[in-house]
Amino acid sequence: MGRQNDPELSRLEELRLQRELKEMILDYTHTLYTAVHPSNNGFALLTCRHQSSSSSSSAPRADKKRGRDCSEEYIKIRAIVYTKPDKQEWKMVAESSKEHFGITPALQEFSKELERKMGDMTAMLGLREKRLFNEMEEGMLEDGERSKRRRG
Repeated sequence: MGRQNDPELSRLEELRLQRELKEMILDYTHTLYTAVHPSNNGFALLTCRHQSSSSSSSAPRADKKRGRDCSEEYIKIRAIVYTKPDKQEWKMVAESSKEHFGITPALQEFSKELERKMGDMTAMLGLREKRLFNEMEEGMLEDGERSKRRRG
C-alpha cells in the first residue's frame, strides 16, 4: 500500500498540514496583535469562501490541472480578535492580501505575510533599541568626560 495509491492518506496529510498552519498562524497573530489588543478575549482564524465576480481580474480562474473549475469561488484568510468575553463581538486584525484556489495555499501565503510583518516589527524594535543603546552610551561617555574634568 504505497502512499501514491491512497488518496485518503493524501487528504489526511493535507488536513494535518492545514491544522499545523492554522496553529502557527494563530501564534503569529497572537504575537503581532496582543500588544494592540491587550484586553482581548482570544483570536481566531476564519477561512472565507467567496464567489468570484466575472469582472474581477484578480479572482482565481479555472484550475485545469486538478480537473475542476475554481472560477466560482476563492479563499481568503482572516484573523480576528474577540472584543467581548462572550465572543459575540469581534474585530478583524489581518486579512490575506490575495485570493487563492485552495485552503492550503491560502494558509501558506498568509503565514508568509504575517512572517513579513513580524520581520518588519522586529526590525523597527531593533532599530529603536539600537538608537536607545547609542544614546545611553553617548550619555555615559559625556558623564565620564564631565567627571574627568571635575577631577582634573
